[in-house]
This record gives sequence, structure tokens and C-alpha cells, in this order.
Amino acid sequence: MKAFTLLELIIVIAIISIVSSIALASYKAGNDMYALDTDAQLIIEAFDTSRTKTLARVNAKRYSVAIESQSIVEFEGNSYATGNSSNKYTALSGRSVVTASTTSGNVFIFDPFTGGVTNTGTITLSSNRTGDMIRVQIYPTGIIRRVN
Repeated sequence: MKAFTLLELIIVIAIISIVSSIALASYKAGNDMYALDTDAQLIIEAFDTSRTKTLARVNAKRYSVAIESQSIVEFEGNSYATGNSSNKYTALSGRSVVTASTTSGNVFIFDPFTGGVTNTGTITLSSNRTGDMIRVQIYPTGIIRRVN
């Protein structure tokens, strides 16, 4: 009768544990990068939507965007007021840190004639866990693009 020894079973369990931990770390890193990509896309979509609505003169209003630490806020008009019922909040994943390195804060107001924006610069999203970063650039024309 042949059987596995206790030592053989322990070695197999150790190998499975090592492979599993490597796979789990890879999975978490992939999820973090996916969260960064998703957050960057949400920011780009908010800018594109607000710029398009401003140029189209939807409801004869100007539309703007504010970047908060864990959300993007689309609002009407020239000044941002937290808690306004007409604000549209879009939550970010919570796995990224959002920092804005811009000419004048975290509020971006679009010009109804040119689509240009009052504030330009870079928004950086970085992973809490892996240190990965994504940057999006806001140009004076109101166009926003991912730069890495």
C-alpha cells in the first residue's frame, strides 16, 4: 500500500500557499490599477460633459466641475457651493488619492463662447497601496487628456 508521508503533504501545502499569495498580490495590484483607470475616466467624462453642455448652452447656463478628494462634482454657474441640490456628485473608487496641481484651486469653470476653462494644470491620481499614478492634463481650451 502506497501513501503520502506527512512531509510530502506539508511541502505541497507550502507550495500552494506561496503560489496563492503571489497570485493574490498580483490580483490586488491589477484591481488598484483598474480603479485608477476608472477614476481617471470619470474625471475626463465629467469635464467633457460640462464643457459640451456649456458650449451647447443647455438651459442657458454655464457648467463647471469641482474636484474633491473622493468625488467629482458637476455644478451649474460660476461658483461652487457644497450641498447644492443641483450639484451632480460622482464618487471615486476610494482606492486612489486625487491631487490637483492647477493654476487656481480645484474648481474649473467653462467659458460659454470658447469652451475654455478658467483653471489649468494637472490632476494626479495615485494608488494608496501600489504607488501607481495616472495624470490627466487640463488645457486652456477646456480639453482634458490623460498624459500617461
